[in-house]
Amino acid sequence: MKPAHAPISAAFLFLLLGAGCDGTGDSAMPPDDSTPHLDVHGEYTLQPGEEKYLCYTLNVPASLSQAITRLVPTYGKGTHHILFSQTIAPEPAGMSECKVLSKETWLPLYAAGQGTSPVNLPPGTALRLVQPEQQLVLQLHLQNASPAPLTAKSTMRVEFAQSAKGLTWAGIFGFDNHQIHLPPHSQAVTSTMSCVPGKDLGVFAVLGHMHKHGRHLELSRGTMPGQEILFDEDWNFDEQPLTMKTMQISKTDQIFLRCQHDNNTDLPIAYGESSDTEMCAAVLYYAPFDSLDGCTQQ
Repeated sequence: MKPAHAPISAAFLFLLLGAGCDGTGDSAMPPDDSTPHLDVHGEYTLQPGEEKYLCYTLNVPASLSQAITRLVPTYGKGTHHILFSQTIAPEPAGMSECKVLSKETWLPLYAAGQGTSPVNLPPGTALRLVQPEQQLVLQLHLQNASPAPLTAKSTMRVEFAQSAKGLTWAGIFGFDNHQIHLPPHSQAVTSTMSCVPGKDLGVFAVLGHMHKHGRHLELSRGTMPGQEILFDEDWNFDEQPLTMKTMQISKTDQIFLRCQHDNNTDLPIAYGESSDTEMCAAVLYYAPFDSLDGCTQQ
């Protein structure tokens, strides 16, 4: 990786708000109650204008395997994003307030925004839990933009393989550009970062992420931005689907992430985790997975 970029951390992977992927092409596939599963529920009440982070934890029953094959989120009103992780240090049991971007002791399994479809891992692949009876944490980033209080619920349904034997592990590689500066009343402001991944990636899905002022997001490969387009989409804050896309990225490839934003407000806007600030991020889902990794431009 280039010196301007730091190795990605678990903290960045919340940002990646992003990883809903429909490996089968059928995002509306109904849950099958004969499939081993558990459900994590997060109920909340927000006052007008209130923004907060809430965490809900539970432990996986010993009867379930350590291989996750499907994640099905349900977004309640006022939920900006869901971060769903396994922990490597115990978190408080039940519900607690957790005003953090993420923690180094959280290993993200899913991070996505409103409108994301279920995560159906491709056949023969799975997300791996660290240990039996693993603790899981569902973090909700909530914001009530309405003039009235609201009470709602967001959930995560977690489906498991009968056995982890013979499965290939899948995971994510992320890109995150912190250098975002949008002057007041500006249009099509472009932010660009580059990264050499340092590992071969057998990609099967791509997800971009921006906030309310996002306009367009692009991933490309080459010696300059836009040379070979890998992923290209207009941004819609209310719909953040992950695109199934198969491609091979070499460990020596130069990858560019380029975002465009508009700022119609009277104030400058910079990078931040609130929905009223901005981001420029992308996630690649790939297999076989070895370790959590990626690039950030600070």
